[in-house]
Parts: sequence; structure tokens; C-alpha cells
Amino acid sequence: MNFYGKLNETITQNQSLLVVGLDPNLEILPILENLSIAKRDNPIDNLQEWLEWVIGETRDRVAAYKLNLGFYQALGVDGLELLGRILNKIPIELPVILDDKHGNLNISTVFAQTIFEQWRVHAVTLTPYAGQDHAAPFLIYADQAIFVLCHSSNPRALALQEHNHPDNTLYLEVVKQVQSWGTMEQVYLEVGSNNPDILRKIRAVAPERMILLRSIWTEEADFQQILHAGFDRNGEGLLIPLSLDLLAKKNLASEVAKLNQQVAQIRTDLIQAGSS
Repeated sequence: MNFYGKLNETITQNQSLLVVGLDPNLEILPILENLSIAKRDNPIDNLQEWLEWVIGETRDRVAAYKLNLGFYQALGVDGLELLGRILNKIPIELPVILDDKHGNLNISTVFAQTIFEQWRVHAVTLTPYAGQDHAAPFLIYADQAIFVLCHSSNPRALALQEHNHPDNTLYLEVVKQVQSWGTMEQVYLEVGSNNPDILRKIRAVAPERMILLRSIWTEEADFQQILHAGFDRNGEGLLIPLSLDLLAKKNLASEVAKLNQQVAQIRTDLIQAGSS
């Protein structure tokens, strides 16, 4: 089954649009003491136990898992070995997105072969600035998919992303161009922003594309408005990340269930408002 089919089947089966990041972040180890996990001498063992616990708590409540390759690489050889073990722990029916923001055109062919044939992930995140030539080696794998970063949330990126006229910014031009690279079943968008106006503009330019959200869990963010701006007219088209804080809670499974219910209610309200 291709990524598109696997993702939609899981969304339907688990009634969820949530994506869980399985990232071995050493900074979270002190927090994990609340879970009675971070007690071993080897931090890699602590991180593995935590990540396996997260999978067990969420496997029937989420749409996909996302693994940030940078966190594993930062741990050296041990980290890459951990990556292999975590990939093997993820249930085969669940889609896996490798978050790498890959941008090296020179190694894209070999990298695509490694992640899709050896690691067996189903999708990967890419940066857009090498253009369609960069995406092509990944798109020849017809059953796999790419998520192209169109907007970043860090403040210093705005000068670049907002370049040009406000209604024809660079990030919107990226959204337009990316859609010509492949079908909606294989080419997706990644958007880092808690600004509903930005999401609304992107959705207007790409009404049918699935958007992977990031950087939405900030104090000033309005979760409902973000979803309203990002959903398509059918109340679909978004993949929603879990916050890191949530992944350190003892009652993770019930918290994820609550968040699924909240998202479902927002979708229902949006659809009813549109039909009226």
C-alpha cells in the first residue's frame, strides 16, 4: 500500500489526525523522571524505553509517527542504531515520516534509496530551494511521499519568507511551485506557523493538499483558529503534531484521546458552519 492509502486508512481506523514525534531529545530526560523511566546509566537506554512507551500509549490513537533524523544523528553511531530499533518497534500498519528537511541535491539519490529501501520509511521532509530536481529521486518511489517545507516559524526567517508583495510572498510561491512537482497523493506541504492568516493564505493557494503542521504549541496560539484556517472545506487536509510536554505525561493515552475529541469537535463545527 502506498503512503497515501496507508495514511488515510490509519486516519479512518484510529479516528485521528495527530502525528507523534519520536525524537530522542536528551533535554527531556529530567522530565521523564516523573514516568519512572530515566534511571539507567546509559541515556540511550532511557530514551529508547521512553520512545517505546510513547508508541505503546499512542499506536491506536494517532495517524502517523515522525522521526527527526537530526536528533538521532546528534547521538552518533548509538543514535543511528537507536533509530533502527525504534523503526522496528513501530507497528507496520502505521505510516512513518522521516523529518530531515533534506536539502543536499548531490546525495539525494543515495539518501532516497537508503531511507525507502533499507529503513522502510514511508515519507520524508525536504527543503524546496534546490527545486524539482531535488525532489525527483524521491518521487521515483511511487509508493512513498515527500513533505516540502514551505514556511518556517523562526522569526529571522520572515524577512526571506515574506519577501516580495504581501499577497505574493516567497513562501506562497514555494507552495505554488511545489504542487507542480507531483500529485496530491505523493507531494505534501509542511508548514511551521501558529498564525492563522498564514495558514489561510496557504490553504487558498493549495486547497487540496495535505499540510503537516509544526510549531503550533505556543502560549499565544489559538488552536481552534489555527485548525479553522488550515482545514480544507471538508474539515480535512491537516496533520497535527503533539506537543513535547504532552509526551511526558503519565496519562498520555487519555490526553491524546481528549485531543482527538477536541479536533473532531472543531471539524464538526466547521463543517456545520460551512453547510449552513
